[in-house]
Order: sequence, then C-alpha cells, then structure tokens
Amino acid sequence: HASSAAVRMRLISRATLSVSLTWSLALPVFLPSPAQAEFYGAGMVGLSTGNVPDEENDPRFGQARNPNWFDLNLFGNWSGLYGGKVGYFFASHPWLGLELETFVNQYDTRRVRPVTSGMTTSLQITPTTTRVITTAANVILRYPDKRVQPYVGIGMGLFFARASDYLVSASDVTPGLSALAGLRGFLTDRIALFGEAKWNSATLTFSNGDQFDIRGTYSVGSLIVGLSI
Repeated sequence: HASSAAVRMRLISRATLSVSLTWSLALPVFLPSPAQAEFYGAGMVGLSTGNVPDEENDPRFGQARNPNWFDLNLFGNWSGLYGGKVGYFFASHPWLGLELETFVNQYDTRRVRPVTSGMTTSLQITPTTTRVITTAANVILRYPDKRVQPYVGIGMGLFFARASDYLVSASDVTPGLSALAGLRGFLTDRIALFGEAKWNSATLTFSNGDQFDIRGTYSVGSLIVGLSI
C-alpha cells in the first residue's frame, strides 16, 4: 500500500539521519589518539520506569477511524535493563571523556482498542510488549580521583522501538536525549564498580494504518549498577 511505503520511507530516512548524527559524536571513541589516557569497557544491569506514548499525548486521538492507545502504570511497571558501554578519557584533559552505550528496556503495557459488534462498541484490553533498544553517545565530565570518581554526562540517543501483541505490531526509529550521573569506585587499578542514574527521552510514533496510530513522549528514568575494566 502507498501508506505503508510512505511509513517505511519515513523510518528509513529518520534512521539514516539519526545514525549519522549519533556516530558523528561516537566515532572518536574508536579512533586511536595520542591524547587517549584511559580506555574502558563496562557491563551494566538495572531497573527503569517511565511512560510510553498514550492517548493523552496523541493530538489525533478521537479522530482516527479505529483509535487505540497504550496505558502504562507510571511508577507501577518497572522494566529490567541490561547493556554495555565503551569510552575513554583524554590525557590532556583527564576530567573529559567520550562514551558510547547500548542498552535494552522491555515494558509490559496494554493496548486498548474499540471493538464494534452491530450497534455496540466495547473496549478490548490486549497485553502488549513495548521493547526499546537505546544507543547513546555521551560527553562525560568526571572528578579524576584514583579511587572514587563522581561523574555526569549528556548526549544524543538513537531509539529503536517496537510495540507488539498477538494481533499486530509497529516500529519506530528516532533520535532523542540522554543524560546521566554516577559514581565509580575502583577495586583495583583497573577494575571498578559503578552506580548510575540515567534519563532518556524521545518522541515515538507507532504507525501501522488504522491498527496503530500513536505519537507520544517516551521518557524513562533508570537506576543501574555495573562493572568496568
């Protein structure tokens, strides 16, 4: 269908632009540099909560022929988080670093849709899974102590989102914001534990004809722990 082709072209164009912007920030992480003082890799796990697009954030709600929406119990539904990151700090500016991270969230939500039978319309609640893969490039500022290092970071994320149930599914790829603050403590000269608070935000659009037609804000906060080397 023409509408499906238009949606695919929009996703491809947005993904191409977003990947270009993200990697233009993240590419220095992978380039050797005489200024590099400290390279690290880390794994992390945690919990996150927040909101996904719902009917209140969709200006088209009530206008679509078959409107439907998601309902996430804010601060009631928590998502597990897992992922990893790589980065480095400069020798000339040991307080300044660049970092690339990727992590996965998956929320159990509900899709509510009207079902018409004859002259009667009822609401059907369908269990739905919303999965978001985030890749973010961040600029990191830290206090370069040898044992305990508080740090903050800000950057741009690329969000790969998919909402699905046993009936239909829809996907989106869009850029967004990334912010974090944490504390790293070294167990040895090379191994450290860290705890981190993270916030990510983006505007997601799930569009699949009349089956999905949702646009809203994805905004989540996360608490994570990890091990870096």
